[in-house]
Amino acid sequence: MATCNFAMREDTVVRSGNLFTPKTDTGLLFLRIAVGLSLFFLFGVSKVKDASGYLHTGVWPFVEFNRKVGLPLPIVVAFLQTLNESLGALLVVCGFFSQWASLSLALGFAVATACSLKVGEASWFLAAYYTIIFLALTLTGPGRYSFDGLKKS
Repeated sequence: MATCNFAMREDTVVRSGNLFTPKTDTGLLFLRIAVGLSLFFLFGVSKVKDASGYLHTGVWPFVEFNRKVGLPLPIVVAFLQTLNESLGALLVVCGFFSQWASLSLALGFAVATACSLKVGEASWFLAAYYTIIFLALTLTGPGRYSFDGLKKS
């Protein structure tokens, strides 16, 4: 039977024990890196490329989608969501202003979920998952292993 010993050192608790001893900060680090990088590579990179193309050609399918679903200022929304899914994702990975970035991403993906449902896209659930994950990161914060965590130490 594994035991868990606690020793106080300044304001932290040092734990030694079995594999299933809660490691919240490590879990948050893993979650931030996994979800942030997946978002960046699945959506952010392509949106940045498309935005760059838009500046040269004036054609951007994301802007047309935003018009189709009736979002106000479709070009501005497209650029904001592109920043959200690229820079915002990287901020979450680093844990830098991560609660603000997570909140922005949660709001953006909540709108994306609603828009996908409105047009009947089968992939609406992916946007919903991102909404849930980023809302959870907004509520928990990034954990100790982050730039935000270093500021609190």
